[in-house]
Amino acid sequence: ELMEKERDASKGSGNKWSQFVSQLLQLCTAEKQYTSLSFLQTRGFLRKEGSLKSIYERILFDLEQCEVSEVNSSTDDLVTLGTCDLILLIKGRLKTMDIYEKISNAEPFPQFQPYIDVLKTVKRKDLSCGFMEPWINVYFLEVGLLTEGLLMCCTLARWEFYKSLTHLQSMTDKLGKWNEIIQTRETRKLSFATSLLRGVSGQVEPMLYTWFSKFRAGLLSKFSVYFNQVLGKQCSGNEMRAWMSKLPTDISNRITVFCRRSDAESVCFIFNGNGLPGFKGPGYHMQVAKSDTKCVTGLDLFPCIFYQPVDPSDHWPNIIMILSDKESELNRDSNVCFFDPSMSGSGYTYFLHLVQPRFYIVILFEGKKVEKDAAVLQFIQEMCQQLRLAKIFQSLKSS
Repeated sequence: ELMEKERDASKGSGNKWSQFVSQLLQLCTAEKQYTSLSFLQTRGFLRKEGSLKSIYERILFDLEQCEVSEVNSSTDDLVTLGTCDLILLIKGRLKTMDIYEKISNAEPFPQFQPYIDVLKTVKRKDLSCGFMEPWINVYFLEVGLLTEGLLMCCTLARWEFYKSLTHLQSMTDKLGKWNEIIQTRETRKLSFATSLLRGVSGQVEPMLYTWFSKFRAGLLSKFSVYFNQVLGKQCSGNEMRAWMSKLPTDISNRITVFCRRSDAESVCFIFNGNGLPGFKGPGYHMQVAKSDTKCVTGLDLFPCIFYQPVDPSDHWPNIIMILSDKESELNRDSNVCFFDPSMSGSGYTYFLHLVQPRFYIVILFEGKKVEKDAAVLQFIQEMCQQLRLAKIFQSLKSS
């Protein structure tokens, strides 16, 4: 409202300030689209407004023209400084928009490192104009959240406990700062940038914040599975179950329910450390001397990172043999079903599937099980979707 009044007051003057105010008003509309994630939704042929990318590019062009225009007063000098900061913001917005679009269309096994490399090019600089500080701080809070989340995806994929934990904590801290802004009640006392961060009306959480909350929750649930054995050594079984029940998605409980309904003897997840440089197994490892280059071999290259309800260690040689023999089939994201009649009693049926590179889900049944068992295949699909965070990435478009 203040900017609209200022625009009306300076209308017809043709100076840099009136042009700058006009560009800020356009940017206000663009920023609301950005924080609502509406730019990712499918555009119908009846929609007449331009894409958000084209709007940002047009504003960027106008700002660059304004930046090089002649300075005739101290106000013009202030406008030039503010223009430099806005150019930094818009160029960064165009980069993050491209990343959101790509991860919302992610393949089953996306590569996140290229996106992280792009985010590293979005660097802070000393602000030219003080009144832009809240706006720029808001943007780099978002960039930091996205970077930490994608970095955690990478460290989880390498089964690195400490790095994954630090990225998770950093995301939690940044979301906490964002939440503090949202909880501020008196919208009118907030800066323009802060009001945008809270949402279009100032009363509702912006969709971008909601999505990051889902992203962190998904990573936390995944962390609880991938490092279940490590976390379980630091508390009792009852404490562990109580902690996991508080998670947004209690994967452990879902597995327990599935085992009870399907009579599965065990559901486990396996990490394949074969060929991973420096892999020494789970836990912390300190290299005392340069000559200390021992690495694990044999079955120890395939640790069980999670099992419920029964430890399948007696089946480990069998499971690893199946993984090796069916590697090409598993890498095609296909289900593998194998029945071994030589195991004790009436034999055992094994269902295997690749969750993501180096991680497998294995389900054991005593006796022979139908290969196309709908309940089992649906459960495998749901677990893979959950741990790949597929629905969370796709939800960017439906936000």
